[in-house]
Amino acid sequence: PDIDQKRVDEIRQAITEGRFKIDSSRIADGLISSVRDMLESRG
Repeated sequence: PDIDQKRVDEIRQAITEGRFKIDSSRIADGLISSVRDMLESRG
């Protein structure tokens, strides 16, 4: 997919200004899910 440079710039600006909120529990859940999928696909 193409990169939406405008969106990238908006996020970069939000990070610089301290407005970008990171949901660490959502990130952790996604990582755990990815690892589970990877382990299940190995058999």
